[in-house]
Amino acid sequence: MLGGVTTSLPSPSSSARRITLATLAAAFAYAVVRYVVVGTVPPAQLPVFVLNKAIAVAALALVAMALAIGPLLRLGIGDRRWLARRKSLGVHGFVLGAVHSVLTIAVLSPRTYAKLHDAAGALTFEGGLALLAGVAAFAALVGPAMTSATVVRRTMAADAWRRTQRTAVIALGVGLAHVVVLGWRTWLTPERWPGHLPPLTAISVAVATLSLAVRAAAPCSRPPGRT
Repeated sequence: MLGGVTTSLPSPSSSARRITLATLAAAFAYAVVRYVVVGTVPPAQLPVFVLNKAIAVAALALVAMALAIGPLLRLGIGDRRWLARRKSLGVHGFVLGAVHSVLTIAVLSPRTYAKLHDAAGALTFEGGLALLAGVAAFAALVGPAMTSATVVRRTMAADAWRRTQRTAVIALGVGLAHVVVLGWRTWLTPERWPGHLPPLTAISVAVATLSLAVRAAAPCSRPPGRT
């Protein structure tokens, strides 16, 4: 109550949606500037090719956020109210990952993804490895996403639920490998970066690595709330 007016904080799900939309909007804005405004990608590629890049970054970032919340709290950083947003952020990351997978399959071709194909139009070893890692990362997220539903969680023993949820860490690690395979060659030629802006793959790797580093640094003991 403030000045006779009752105030309320946004619900965890509403707050998570805002974070998701802000993350996606920021990634898309950056992609537009780097690849279209100062790059050579034509504006006609905005609806799928460029947007798909932003969706991929946002998916990885949301999963990284969800996995870092508990460890940050164990390190004495942040507010415990973030725990209520963790599930939604992770599920949103899973959904965006699914959208990214569908869009990638829809436009996958030697013309659209030239660096993944050889002169004959077949996938290169690195191209196949990148796709395999992407599929594996998404598959590893299915369990944590499905068991995040309250009705499913209530049917599982606590230890089984925690083991399933921890596969999201594997998903983030494999997703990190997916991005490294896609982008490492570009990282070696910063003089060719449009507008001297780092590629989205480099930003994604930084976010995922930071999340994994936080998890490695945090104490193993869990406070109440399964963090």
